[in-house]
Amino acid sequence: MSDNKLFVKGNEFLKAPNHTEYITKEEYNYRIKEIAKCKRDPIYFAEKYFYIINPAKGKHVIKLYPKQEELIKLMCEKDRIVCVSSRQIGKTTAYNIFALWTALFHPEQSILICANTGDSASEFVSRIRLAYELIPMWLKPGVLEWNKRSLKFANESKIVAAPTSPGVRGKTGNVLIIDEAAFIDPGIEKEFWNAVYPTISSSKGTKCIMISTPNGTGNLFFNTYDGAITGTSDDGWHAFRIDWWEVPGHDEEWKKQQIASLGSLHAFGQEFGNCFYGSSATLINGTKIREFKEKIIKLQEQEYKPKLMNFHNRFDDDKYKLNIYYDKKPNNAYLIGADGAEGIGNDFSTILVFDISNIKNIKLVASYGNNEISVKEFAYILTKVAIYYNSAFVAIENNGITKGIIDDMWNIYEYDNFINECKYGKHGITSNNSIKTEACLWLKDLVQMDGDIKFDIKEPFLVQEMEFFERKSGARSSFQAVGNKHDDYMMSFVWAMYTINPNKIEEYYEPTKYFKTSFGLLMPEKVIAVYNDYQYSDSDIDKKFESTFNNGSTFSNNNNQGDDEFENAGFFGF
Repeated sequence: MSDNKLFVKGNEFLKAPNHTEYITKEEYNYRIKEIAKCKRDPIYFAEKYFYIINPAKGKHVIKLYPKQEELIKLMCEKDRIVCVSSRQIGKTTAYNIFALWTALFHPEQSILICANTGDSASEFVSRIRLAYELIPMWLKPGVLEWNKRSLKFANESKIVAAPTSPGVRGKTGNVLIIDEAAFIDPGIEKEFWNAVYPTISSSKGTKCIMISTPNGTGNLFFNTYDGAITGTSDDGWHAFRIDWWEVPGHDEEWKKQQIASLGSLHAFGQEFGNCFYGSSATLINGTKIREFKEKIIKLQEQEYKPKLMNFHNRFDDDKYKLNIYYDKKPNNAYLIGADGAEGIGNDFSTILVFDISNIKNIKLVASYGNNEISVKEFAYILTKVAIYYNSAFVAIENNGITKGIIDDMWNIYEYDNFINECKYGKHGITSNNSIKTEACLWLKDLVQMDGDIKFDIKEPFLVQEMEFFERKSGARSSFQAVGNKHDDYMMSFVWAMYTINPNKIEEYYEPTKYFKTSFGLLMPEKVIAVYNDYQYSDSDIDKKFESTFNNGSTFSNNNNQGDDEFENAGFFGF
């Protein structure tokens, strides 16, 4: 018969803090070794002592598959983990194992599990409670607290579960686990994060683990995962991913069954495909954004680096350098989209150079971005770039700051190859809400002509801005970056592609071949430039530029080798 004093609440599976047992020396030595093995290796502990309930198999000890093992090991090794995962892959079991293992074998640990609902929080604790009860008595510490959403053990470690709400303020912990982080209510997301994260970030050796299936872009989970995979996170986040095909039993036949049950491939992508579909407000749809992004990620993995080209012959400064993705060809038709800024560290002045010789395969061949370059310097750089690319046409707004850029390009450098959508004969595009919306929607259609037109884009900042370029609220609204994000590269993209419209391109280029798109549009396929007679040399442009800065006194003589000298550059932005 059992002694109730050795158990909690009369439950013979709940060990009391004062539980005593008399055993042989051989048994003692075995248990000591076994405890040491479990403490050292959470995988060993799980596969020998952690029970789960499966609808098909009933109650049984877990058998982890490789990705689960990898995730648990990562939780032990890294302090900041953000994991995107398909549904039904056992991610909850993985972090429940880690939570219980931490609490059992590491004294004075506080593990906080945040779920998107109170019921989910209670469910997680109930699974951990079951696993604890079925562990051998000698392997577990005694119980001090045994509640619906909290457990505390005799070694002073505790596990607490709570909803993802600002109410977690004041709860402290060594380990924070956020389940389905992508589904936190947007209305409280920021307040929740500000309430809970400081309790972790303020101490060394603490851990934060976010796990979720995707739920669109622009939320806390997406931004954290995006920062981790692109290397732009400042908090040392480590990204991890579990796809549906990495789970035993999930094969193509299983996929077909799921698609049939869900009703569409899109729904499968959302629930099982780890697809970060953009919100319905984004100009470019989430599927296309993801395609662009995956290409960028592959380039990063291959340690791809664009070339850098210095566009000032004597002054070696990064703000005069262009990223080169493809070498210039003398007979190709190029088109430039540009956007200007004040140069005070906020918005960026940007240049995107596209090879449009073959409309079916539009290549971004060069890019530039700097948020500290002055308007006059940017006018100089833009002129130099335009001349270099066969006196390319420049698509840029004639509004505000950019009007000053156009004025300098014409008045100082006498450059006049501009895309003109401007009243009173002025150069550039006079943008208003109607024209901007028209240009944005045309870009949307152009990018999404999957079977007709391909885009080769290697500029990470441009792809990054696509995810946050959305329609503003209001009946007559256009598009812009949401929150504190930028849209400078996107607007350069918008204005450049505005020129590809069949109603406009013939004003600037000579089409030599046409094709009919799946949208029913008759589009020029092959085009050639017809206006390449700009006569100024580089030295002429440089002298004019330097004369605007005290006759060049601000420039050093570094004896650069001129426009054709390249050097390797970091793949900045991702």
